Amino acid sequence: EGGTSWQVRASVQAWSAITMSSDGSHLAATVNGGQIYTSSDSGATWTLQAGSASTGWTGIASSSSGTQLAAVDGSVTYKSTDSGVTWSQVSSGTGPRSVALSANGQRAYTSTYNGRIWAAVANQTTVGTAGSIGGSQDDALTLQYMGSGVFVVLNYTNNSGSFSIQ
Repeated sequence: EGGTSWQVRASVQAWSAITMSSDGSHLAATVNGGQIYTSSDSGATWTLQAGSASTGWTGIASSSSGTQLAAVDGSVTYKSTDSGVTWSQVSSGTGPRSVALSANGQRAYTSTYNGRIWAAVANQTTVGTAGSIGGSQDDALTLQYMGSGVFVVLNYTNNSGSFSIQ
């Protein structure tokens, strides 16, 4: 019906941002001055994620699967790789107000009120001999050359259970 009618799906709170997986089944929402809630049933029920900080959330973003999440609170960027159950701080001091994630969750962008856009790329190589990629013949890896001797891992398949990027 294209959004012509709406249903209440959560209690009244100071909701500040919401995001969802590409199929709409996994959602995550932030409460300004509170924590992060997630849903794995298209918003029918919501679970408080106690592992999230209680802060002034300003933005949240999801990968297409809903397993990779990023959230910002105006001073810190946080990430989750388990659909919001646990969170870790990945940056501070950039003043992020909004956040976007790529479909695979490997690229993140944040923006600030003072006109800057920040980019973060996961699994990026550096010029030189430091770092390694290991696995077996059953593993697969797709790289993108960024220039100046730097590659970015676009995706990988860990069939052996021993694949690693360092």
